[in-house]
Amino acid sequence: MMAGDLARALDPVALAADLGIALDDWQARLMRERPRRALLCCARQSGKTLVTCLMAIWQALYEPGLILILPRRDALRRRISA
Repeated sequence: MMAGDLARALDPVALAADLGIALDDWQARLMRERPRRALLCCARQSGKTLVTCLMAIWQALYEPGLILILPRRDALRRRISA
């Protein structure tokens, strides 16, 4: 158990693998690089939301002192349309 948790802490892709999610190469690279900001130019249904959620989960578990804010989708729409 501890070895698996250490592996997930060191490699975010291991978290996805433990959840049964096979990532594409670009998704695995993005998760391992952990950029402060990223601009993703991808087709629809390519897994942008999936990789973003996995990164948020990984950071919530393994980044000490992290404040994670997840806005609701409808709140974002109201703000954009205003």
